[in-house]
Amino acid sequence: MIVRVNAQRTMLAGVSHELRSPLARIRMAVELLSDNARSELRTRLAQDIAELDALIGEFLLASRLDALEHLQCLEDVDLLALLAEEGARTGADASGVPVCI
Repeated sequence: MIVRVNAQRTMLAGVSHELRSPLARIRMAVELLSDNARSELRTRLAQDIAELDALIGEFLLASRLDALEHLQCLEDVDLLALLAEEGARTGADASGVPVCI
């Protein structure tokens, strides 16, 4: 069972990586659409591309995190700093007392 799960993780990482090339080509095609193309279509395509790109990024991150679980090195994590970093990515503010685990 563990071998099959590892094989699936490896396949998922490979597929996610391979999806980046066609996604980049689609992004380039959208950018090259003539100015006559409907603005609504361009916007919708750009949103779809962004969603696919985010999903692929999440797949790749998950496969990297799975690989990290085999490491024996443990480090403290400042949860407030992590929260502040994620908040900055979304435009939210974070405050409080630093907590390390």
